[in-house]
Amino acid sequence: MNKRFLSAILALQTMLFVSCNQQPDNTAQIKGLEDRIRQLEDQEKQLQLQNEQDKLNAERAAFDAEKQKFQEQQNAAAQLPPESTRSSSEHNLPRKPVRMESDASIYGSSQPDSYRSDSYNVFYERLQSEGRWFDDDKYGYVWQPSEAESDENWRPYTDGHWAYTDRGWTWVSNENFGWATYHYGRWAKVRKVGWIWVPGNTWAPAWVSWRQTESSDYVGWAPLPPECETSPSVKVEGWVDNYYDIGPATYVFLKAVDLVRPTYRQAILPPQQNLTIIDQTRNVTNIVYNNNVVNNYGPQYQQLAQITNNRLERYQINYQQQAQPNANFRTLVNGNRVEVVAPPPQLQRRATIPPKDVRRLEDTQVERGWQNIDPAKTQQLKQVFQQTAPPVPKMLPSQPAPPPRPVIASVGSSKPGQPGQQPPKSGAPLDNSRFSAERQRIEAEKAQLEQQKQALLGGKTLPPAPEQAPPGKPGPANQLVEKTQSSPGALNQRPTAPETNAKEAASLQAQKAQQAEQARAQQEAQQRQQATQQQQQAAADEKARQTEAQKAQQAEQARAQQEAQQRQQAAQQQQQAAAERARQAEAQKAQQAEQARAQQEAQQRQQAAQQQQAVAERARQAEAQKAQQAEQAHAQQEAQQRQQAAQQQQAAAERARQAEAQRAQHAEQARAQLEAQQRQQAAPQQQRSAEERSKHAEGQKGEERKKDVPSPAPQQQN
Repeated sequence: MNKRFLSAILALQTMLFVSCNQQPDNTAQIKGLEDRIRQLEDQEKQLQLQNEQDKLNAERAAFDAEKQKFQEQQNAAAQLPPESTRSSSEHNLPRKPVRMESDASIYGSSQPDSYRSDSYNVFYERLQSEGRWFDDDKYGYVWQPSEAESDENWRPYTDGHWAYTDRGWTWVSNENFGWATYHYGRWAKVRKVGWIWVPGNTWAPAWVSWRQTESSDYVGWAPLPPECETSPSVKVEGWVDNYYDIGPATYVFLKAVDLVRPTYRQAILPPQQNLTIIDQTRNVTNIVYNNNVVNNYGPQYQQLAQITNNRLERYQINYQQQAQPNANFRTLVNGNRVEVVAPPPQLQRRATIPPKDVRRLEDTQVERGWQNIDPAKTQQLKQVFQQTAPPVPKMLPSQPAPPPRPVIASVGSSKPGQPGQQPPKSGAPLDNSRFSAERQRIEAEKAQLEQQKQALLGGKTLPPAPEQAPPGKPGPANQLVEKTQSSPGALNQRPTAPETNAKEAASLQAQKAQQAEQARAQQEAQQRQQATQQQQQAAADEKARQTEAQKAQQAEQARAQQEAQQRQQAAQQQQQAAAERARQAEAQKAQQAEQARAQQEAQQRQQAAQQQQAVAERARQAEAQKAQQAEQAHAQQEAQQRQQAAQQQQAAAERARQAEAQRAQHAEQARAQLEAQQRQQAAPQQQRSAEERSKHAEGQKGEERKKDVPSPAPQQQN
């Protein structure tokens, strides 16, 4: 008996030794199981998304059936006073419904999957040339404009201006990409990178937080962070600074009179003044849903209009939905309208292609606007924000979470999130039995794969499967066996062990294998039970969520009813106050009429006395004027006489001077004539004198010649 026991122990030690020395590397098998488990988890998510989408499509179909009734209610609501969320100063302003190109675009799109303008494809394609795309671990695909890359001082919501419309403050951008980045999505500032834009799926006039001084002479705004996800049941109000941790450096401030400028790039105050100005402001953010469209109310329009001398005009939004991917998207002012040419107001949070030339963002650090501020001042400002802000809605989580990432799903991929995945097709919603069966199948396969993974980690091996099961369908149950690697032949190699001991060892091994199979089956049963409990818990959580949503809806309805009652009471009080004011105004009018009559009589008496005085004064002035005119006429006459006498004397002197000059001229002429006559008379005498002098000279020469020649004998005179 002892020999058999020792032989069995020896056989077991041999098998354990062989198992330990021949244990293969199971890393590849474990990795394959993990990949398959991730595929099943992705399939489960896609199944849940498809079911939710089908439910939404069914609800939309029901909505389309009541569309006519809804439009009538909308037209009737347009004639009512504005909601209490808007200030009493705006109640007298006309309000017109927003014109939409297609109502169906608000609640979903019935376009085929190849339609690009109703998904994030329109962002990934149209913004490619205007900047660069990044892949961030926290936010997914984010975009940065080229201006932010080249200019470190660039910031959103600065190159453009605000236009007050029937949907509140609307940002009209001067930048080509403004149609997308200032109306869909949110902004965040990343350290060492700058401002980045996280796409969103809902159009709004703008996504900003507002602050305003009590005197309304300064106004400021800051881009809302990506964590700010809105819904029709939650109003975005003054608690945004406290809840989303929006700091002073995130805001831009300017003087209210500069709101009429076409761009604010040069009008924004230096960021160094933000810390001083923000102490004087309060948060006036008011983003609400009205008929499933977003309205961006904030600073009081009438106050700012008065500050700007009524140069701040009021407009109406004309939303023109464009389905073409190459449409000329824009937001501009045209007359008394703000023309909005954009994709559908509600986009699907998915895409069929990822952006091109994507860069990777590592270790993203978001700056919330508190950098370079003293910690004591930071704590003081945060306390002020918390004390002055309304309470955060209870339905929000304790900490804000990043927005859900869009699904990149296109034809040909086997994994979600990769290019080529076939998106879930919309159709009839899955019934509960089909949905539950599919989820149970996926959970069962996941449990089986987890069990196989744990077995591999524990040193066990999996038998080779006869053929690979197709994706999405569980294969045959894989049996886990221990790696004994032993056989009777191996035991017979020991010459000291008898054959009976080998049979007992094999029987013991078979018994242990049966026990392991039973343990595995029991473990599978427990896992199925746990999966069932998890499904029940998920169903309970879903029911609790629906109950919470129903309570929130009821609370919202109760709040709306309370607001309606408050408006009714306020209207009654206003009517009573108006009647009292009318009575007081009537009495005041009578008193004013009596005072006016007495004042009129006194004024009449005063006017009569003034008229008499005026008549006497006019007579005196007329007499004085006559005397003055006579004196002036006499003086003028004397002056004219003196002037005439002087003129006559001047004329006589001029005539005497002319006569003297004429006499001198005549004398000069006579003298010249006399001299000419004398010269004329002297000329013959001079000629005769010259001739005589010539003859005399000739005679002298003849005398001299005669002296030189001997004189002849004298002749007899006849």
